[in-house]
Amino acid sequence: MPEKSDNPYNFWQELKRRKVVRVIIVYAAAAYVILELVSIIAEPFGLPEWTLKLVFVLLCIGLVISIVLSWIYDVTPEGVQKTKPVSTKTKHRVEKTARSVGWQIATVVSIVIIIGLLAINIFSIRKKTENDIILEKSIAVLPFANLSNDPEQEYFSDGMVDAILDNLFKVGDLKVISRTSSMRYKDTELTLKEIAQELKVTSILEGSVQKAGEKVRITIQLIDAESDTHLWSDIFDGVLSDVFAFQSDVARAVADELKIALSAEEVNHLDVSIPSSNPVAYDFYLKGNDYWSRFNAVLARDMYSRAIEEDSLFTIAYAKRAMMNFFLFWNRTENWFESKFNGLRDLQRALELNPKLVEVRFVEAVKKYWIDREYNESIRLLNDLKKTAPNMADIYAWTAYNLRRQGKMNECLEELEKAIGMDPFNANYIQNLAQTHDLLHQYEKMIEWSEKGLSFVPDHEQFNSGIYNANLKISGDVNLAVEKSGLTADDLEYDINYYTRQYDRLIPIIKEQTNYIGSQAGFEPPIYQLALIYFLSGNQELCKQYADSSVTVLLGLLEEIPDEDRFFSTLGRCYALAGKREEAIACGKKALELKPLSMDAFQNPDREEDMMEIYVLIGDYDRAMDKMEYLLSIPSWFSRGRLIADPLFDRLRNLPRFQKIIESGN
Repeated sequence: MPEKSDNPYNFWQELKRRKVVRVIIVYAAAAYVILELVSIIAEPFGLPEWTLKLVFVLLCIGLVISIVLSWIYDVTPEGVQKTKPVSTKTKHRVEKTARSVGWQIATVVSIVIIIGLLAINIFSIRKKTENDIILEKSIAVLPFANLSNDPEQEYFSDGMVDAILDNLFKVGDLKVISRTSSMRYKDTELTLKEIAQELKVTSILEGSVQKAGEKVRITIQLIDAESDTHLWSDIFDGVLSDVFAFQSDVARAVADELKIALSAEEVNHLDVSIPSSNPVAYDFYLKGNDYWSRFNAVLARDMYSRAIEEDSLFTIAYAKRAMMNFFLFWNRTENWFESKFNGLRDLQRALELNPKLVEVRFVEAVKKYWIDREYNESIRLLNDLKKTAPNMADIYAWTAYNLRRQGKMNECLEELEKAIGMDPFNANYIQNLAQTHDLLHQYEKMIEWSEKGLSFVPDHEQFNSGIYNANLKISGDVNLAVEKSGLTADDLEYDINYYTRQYDRLIPIIKEQTNYIGSQAGFEPPIYQLALIYFLSGNQELCKQYADSSVTVLLGLLEEIPDEDRFFSTLGRCYALAGKREEAIACGKKALELKPLSMDAFQNPDREEDMMEIYVLIGDYDRAMDKMEYLLSIPSWFSRGRLIADPLFDRLRNLPRFQKIIESGN
């Protein structure tokens, strides 16, 4: 028996001699691993919530048993034996040392495991805590139920959601999901908890609207989605002209319930700002917003015009009508040049009425981008707006568009991802992100984002087109690209016939077109397309006939708008098809001069590609291949797949340099 002593040191030495300390350390490490494993598998395997507690209790009992057994028994080369007194143990020190090496290794390893797991757990807890803090201050406003017994009043209930969102956007410490994503849940069968999980928020604001003439009743409630408990509710019952104060009060109440301290500046921004004291004008304004939510800029502009007719001091209506005019100008729709000047007049009037309104300042930033191409100034205005409306996703998206025009592609991607974080189901944002990966020749990423967008918005065929284009650019195989896109042969009839050289089928398709094919990227009259198809099929007579007709049309357009780079670019290709080499080159260079890379890194590659086509059409293959190599080395729309598939390059296929360009690819 060991010598009895009350000395704690002697007791500690005896614990060590009997390996009790080592057993505790090794047992603790093993128990820790078991608890972590149970916590990981509990949810996937559907284990009851009490499982982890039960395992913990059992492990505690096991620890007591292990301590008792380690005190009484020892593991020796002869097997498990009772621990011998200290007097008989001392003569076997060498054997003891040898036998204890395994225990020492186990002890060290156990300590390392415990320290490592603790470090990981502490980091994970901190990270989880930070995420929880963010989620505690996050909200989605679901579409309000329309109780007016009139489907035509749907625009009004949606308009109330928009107005409340506009106020919530101004609360800096609150993550707010934007309209496009929240409207996805109109008439949904998902539970609030499921919606919150999809949108990554913890709070849901829902309500109903009933309107009869100028009388409005709005019922609203804030819900904790995790527990499905009501945090706050309110009812507005009055006339339309009084609803604006209620909309601001909702933002204040949400901030209060989620324990967000509003700054003095935020309180000031939330002060009641009545858009219009005229209920008829405001009704037209909401209808305009409804049309614009579906990208019908023409009808939206008409509604804003009627709102202004009713209230000539309706500042936001002027700003929104300016936005519609700028949109029509930018997308080169009918009478697009006139739309530009109408938009400038509207914006000037809005700035005169109230230059501090978020909506007015936002349209001013858009004007700097779409009209003036002053990207730095547009970004400056948008950065200022981030301080006022930090949750407004459009601000980040438009910052991204500016950065992309400047050639800052990676920064553009970062801003777009921020916008998507605030509006995760916004098809336009996702499509622009995929498009930017296209510019960077990152076609797998383009496919990834297009497929993600398609899973959110299944009827958005632009995502299918993105998948098609990406696969075509990777492989140069049109049939494979069609197969992977989810589109049908009818959807891509023109492309299939073009890339498979079935020119006789293309001609009637082109002749059925009644409008010029135009966008901000390019302008191709049907007669130009016919000239190109006849060139590819070897019919030089008809090629020249249609090319000459195209030249006449384009020269007439340039008399009206003399500095339009798209017209010069297509005119150069028409001259090339007509056999006028010098004129073709001069027009292509003029287009590049009007739209240099320093002005627009998004559209300039189109002009460079047009210049490359001019060189191909006039037979200057060396300069054409110079352009190919250049386009493949910068962010551009050009790809190895096009070189493989496009019949325009059939005359270059036997050239070693051309083959080498295809081999090097993107």
